[in-house]
Amino acid sequence: MEFGDRTHLPAALITGACGVMGLAVTRRLAERHLVYVADIDGDAAQQTATALRREGASAIAVQADVTNDQSVTAMMEVIRTNSGTLKTLAHVVALGPSSAPYDVLLSVNLAGAARVVEACEPVMRPGGAAVLIGSVGAHMVKPDEAMAAALDEPLHPDLVTRVLAAFGSEPGGVAAYSLAKNGMMRMSRRLAPVWGQTEKRITTISPGFIATDMGAREFVANPAKHDFMKRMPIPRLGSVIEIADGVEFLASDRASYITGCDLLIDGGMSAVL
Repeated sequence: MEFGDRTHLPAALITGACGVMGLAVTRRLAERHLVYVADIDGDAAQQTATALRREGASAIAVQADVTNDQSVTAMMEVIRTNSGTLKTLAHVVALGPSSAPYDVLLSVNLAGAARVVEACEPVMRPGGAAVLIGSVGAHMVKPDEAMAAALDEPLHPDLVTRVLAAFGSEPGGVAAYSLAKNGMMRMSRRLAPVWGQTEKRITTISPGFIATDMGAREFVANPAKHDFMKRMPIPRLGSVIEIADGVEFLASDRASYITGCDLLIDGGMSAVL
């Protein structure tokens, strides 16, 4: 079946596009964008892009490893060649607290985000926006001066060593995850004035307990989360559709006066921490 040409639409890059949350965000942005479906699993990216095209969307698959400079550069070259500019970045890729050692969590969740943001800024058109998916965990840590200094240079070659020194021991998965997400939130605030000079915006979203495969694994790893959820003002799991709602809003012109801040979509979890 032939569909109308939608390649004239503004471009959106979604990293981690093939996970449960990434796919929800990708489908939503595909309603009004040409979407670049970026994932470390190139086959999954191709399959997702093909499925979206069958539904009438304009979608281009890109294999990308956010921890690798060359891979991110190649991803941006695909965007420059096909679209020239970006209107929206939705950075979704992340590893959960129990998914990897602390150094990998920092490399993927913080340095990876910084690498993608740095690469996207030059091709982001005026009026464009970046929305980075963080975590309510970012609000659970209060970095001291040494830790803040380490987190505020996420692309420093010794990031992991500096965080380790500031922490004083090897951080556990939850601590490393929360620090990485805090560093990403700090990055958004720090970059907002710089991006504003060229009429671009950057924000973060902090989800709480969301119904995803990664989220389910974390409940298994930390069963106490079930009891904590009962204390929340909205005592249920959030849905990836609700996260996509937040991304869609922050990326849209309706949010044109919003930058450098974090949107909590957490069922009120942060109110009872």
